[in-house]
Amino acid sequence: DYYFSFGYVIGASMAALLEQAVTSGDMSRDGILKAMEAMGPVAAAGWGEYRYGPVATREPPRASSIFRINRAAPFGMEVEARNVEVPAARSYQFTARP
Repeated sequence: DYYFSFGYVIGASMAALLEQAVTSGDMSRDGILKAMEAMGPVAAAGWGEYRYGPVATREPPRASSIFRINRAAPFGMEVEARNVEVPAARSYQFTARP
């Protein structure tokens, strides 16, 4: 289902973060935070890219996938279009919170 897919994407992002921390040689809390700031974009499997980095510059994906019902497909849905990004999402300005 959708939640399983979302969990997979989050898990893939977490794996990329931990790989960055291992590469940096520091698995402490501070080391993981530094690894997050050093990471490049992570593909979110049909939901665009999550841009890690310093807190002030992080951005969640702006794209999404559109599904259609197909009772013969796993989970009863199939992808109609991947990485759809509408103008409103593309132009939205995220602001850092204190």
